[in-house]
Amino acid sequence: MLREYTKVFASVVGSQDRTRPVWVIDGYAGAGAYEEPDPEGAHPDGSPLIVLKMAEEFKSRQVIKSIFIESDTSAVEALDKNVTPFRDRGLSASILNGTVEEQMPSAWSAVGTNPVVTFLDPFGVAMRRETMTRLLLSRTRDLPPSEVLLNINLEAVWRIGGNLELSAGRVVPCKGQERGVERVDRFFGGTAWRQTFHDMRHEHGSAAQAAEHVIAVYRDQIRQDTGYDSMSIPVRRRPHHEPLFLLTLFFRHPVGGYKFADAACRATRKWRETYRKQELEEFLGRQRQESLFGDDFEMENAAKEGARQEQELDAQWVQNICDNIRNLGAHRLDVARDVSLILGHTLGLAGERHIRKAWDQLAEDGYLRPRDTSKKMHRSAMERA
Repeated sequence: MLREYTKVFASVVGSQDRTRPVWVIDGYAGAGAYEEPDPEGAHPDGSPLIVLKMAEEFKSRQVIKSIFIESDTSAVEALDKNVTPFRDRGLSASILNGTVEEQMPSAWSAVGTNPVVTFLDPFGVAMRRETMTRLLLSRTRDLPPSEVLLNINLEAVWRIGGNLELSAGRVVPCKGQERGVERVDRFFGGTAWRQTFHDMRHEHGSAAQAAEHVIAVYRDQIRQDTGYDSMSIPVRRRPHHEPLFLLTLFFRHPVGGYKFADAACRATRKWRETYRKQELEEFLGRQRQESLFGDDFEMENAAKEGARQEQELDAQWVQNICDNIRNLGAHRLDVARDVSLILGHTLGLAGERHIRKAWDQLAEDGYLRPRDTSKKMHRSAMERA
């Protein structure tokens, strides 16, 4: 998702003025690559290398500058080694040693009024709300966009929320759990989330649902404070697992949300492909001694089965979008502004090509007017026939 959306952001914003650099800030950069290698012996890219490899693709048409913030000194040393080859090839990659609260003002000063997307993937809930509202989302509409991609740790919220109790009519931390709860207080900007979490958990019996509700309230409060809308994509370890994170984009212009939803579609498809590959490798590892046909045969069959599953999902999601549009019953839907309503529960799974197919299908059925194929989808509006 990080790669897909920063690539889109650089393409869209950079095309408006190629003389301006486009900035990417990574607030919790780490070492740049994971220390533990994958089964093939490679060290998987961390967010800094994902950003720099994306920036390298743009080098001939757009200047992309990066700032990486990391508080751990040993991680900074490893990060410097990991980004040096990119610097040697002419890319801009600055490293700031310190916390987000300490170093973000310096990063913001370097960015100036240029367009910027800030990626924040804190460990747990480590960032103050004021960093969002008073700095990162403080630009007025007449300035180039500043968007924030925040990975909200849903699991941390429900885990720490489980350390709350009702005492003398107030929701307070359990004894010994004060520090963890107070970190969440700073993230949400006060203690009101405690009562909300307690009430929702009591009503639904689910800490996960209570956490999702608390985060929805947080997003709405950010919108009221700053004017920025937001869109969340659930992040899971496996397709049928409960989400552990909500990767959330804060944006001003509806096209940002639309492009984010489409980027999520591409990213989650790649994720499913990776997941299938991992399952196949695990299967082959277990069955290698018993297989009559060999790995090549199994891999070819798996590729065919994966393609068949993707076709089924595509058809299912197009039908879901058709049903969403019919159920909305609106006479007009702005594709960019109303993309969350159009996609419904397929948000994060389906994207532009599915919306296009659904529109064409509904036009053929006589429910919608045919789309103007000369216009880009994010500039189009669906109208009832």
